[in-house]
Amino acid sequence: MRWDRDSRVRLRLLRAAAHYLPEGRILRLDDPFGTKLLWEESDGKLRIWSVGQDGRDNGGKAYSTGSGTDIILEVIR
Repeated sequence: MRWDRDSRVRLRLLRAAAHYLPEGRILRLDDPFGTKLLWEESDGKLRIWSVGQDGRDNGGKAYSTGSGTDIILEVIR
């Protein structure tokens, strides 16, 4: 079941990024692990993330950092 949610999160992150690039607006999509996907925009870069399987917002830190479990996507506009 977790694999299914991971896949849905990744597709929603891509959908949000695809909408952001031409429009400059952020879609507010549901997060299969939480309530809504979270985002932060600064210096022309957008970071969109899911809270991941632990259900906690770690501020958009990715699996690879070792300190967070969020699933993230960064987009440069």
